[in-house]
Amino acid sequence: MRPPSAQSHDLAVVGAGAAGLWSALCAGRRLARKQLPPDRLSIVVLDAREKFGAKILMSGGTRCNLTHVEVTPDDFRGGNRNRIARVLRAMSEKEARRIFEEELGLPTKTEPNGKVFPADDSARSVLQALVRGLERHDIAVRGGSRCVDLVPKGDGRWQLHCVDPGGAPLPPLFARRVILGTGGLSFPKSGSDGAGLEMMRRLGHTIVYPVPALTPVVLDSPYHAHLAGIATPVALDYLEDGRSVARCVGPMLWTHFGLSGPAALDVSGLWARTRADRPTIRREVFASFLPEESTESLEARWLESARRHPASTLRTLVTDLPRRLLDTLLEHSGLDPARPLAQTPKDERRRALLALLRFPLPVIDVLGFNKAEVTSGGVPLEEIDPKMESRILPGIHLVGEMVHVDGRLGGFNFQWAWSSGCVAGESAVDALLSPPGGDLTLHTRR
Repeated sequence: MRPPSAQSHDLAVVGAGAAGLWSALCAGRRLARKQLPPDRLSIVVLDAREKFGAKILMSGGTRCNLTHVEVTPDDFRGGNRNRIARVLRAMSEKEARRIFEEELGLPTKTEPNGKVFPADDSARSVLQALVRGLERHDIAVRGGSRCVDLVPKGDGRWQLHCVDPGGAPLPPLFARRVILGTGGLSFPKSGSDGAGLEMMRRLGHTIVYPVPALTPVVLDSPYHAHLAGIATPVALDYLEDGRSVARCVGPMLWTHFGLSGPAALDVSGLWARTRADRPTIRREVFASFLPEESTESLEARWLESARRHPASTLRTLVTDLPRRLLDTLLEHSGLDPARPLAQTPKDERRRALLALLRFPLPVIDVLGFNKAEVTSGGVPLEEIDPKMESRILPGIHLVGEMVHVDGRLGGFNFQWAWSSGCVAGESAVDALLSPPGGDLTLHTRR
């Protein structure tokens, strides 16, 4: 039987998630801006799944938080701030939103917290808009083609070894440039299983050990199960060896295993990253259940209420908290929630203030990748040049969660996908159009 013939492309994008699709889109846009026909370069997008884009469809509770109205390097962790800033400047949050609205025909909306969503609250609309954009540039997505290995060839090309969903080898595929956007390990049922990171490790890259981020946290306490279902706004202070590292503000939900909700998710990656990298560091999380209050302001309200209404209690002073939560916090601190404010000794008043404004949360773990929205870890930015190209493997660009950069909750990780994908897609096209020596061999799309 005659073996299948090899296929040759100029650019292969591996992974049809947010970063991969945007990389291919930006490659097509780059050609269009240069007034070159789509077939000037052969571009193909590969994905292991026949139905690609699963993580996009799952994100934001199927609403897909596209970006945030303001994105800065301080919203990200893992990489050097200056290097992150350089990538973000290549595709700002405003430009990404403009492309979605004006070029891809996807209306968006901004919520009061600054999060940007598709106007119809449908993640499927986002995926459809990206696919429309690729079709406009004559770029196809080939589903059911899982890349399992990359092999450098002597002629400057890369050979991609791919298999079908059943594991059977597919015809060899060659590309002069490869953009790898196969993701980390978060939501593995969406296809993110870390295979791309393992390929990079085999080929010589350092891999920062991946840990779950933006995932619920696990508590070891006698009270959290009793509070399950209660949601309140909080400010969570994360400390390492007594030093304040971050303050995460937002809603928090008590669960049967511990905590969920935006504030808890934002803390999770910090806690898990430090446990993996520096396990001897003492990690602490404290909660303020009245994030708009300070110790001084709450004590002043206490004393004023005690003077005006001697029989008043914390239940009448603190009306913003659910009764069950307030009583639990105070009782756990050895205090009587029904005791009149005017009859509470100073030392007990200070303990009550701490219970409300600096309550220790005994975090012992985070939930795994099955619940994580993003991965902390991957190829360090130091091993990637300003074009998102590997400093170790010329011709390979890395985007999205392949890189050790993760953002806080609120659309920041999608923005990293758009920004890193823009840099990689445009840089790959520029390199293909301007190879060393100026001799350009073009491949025919098959």
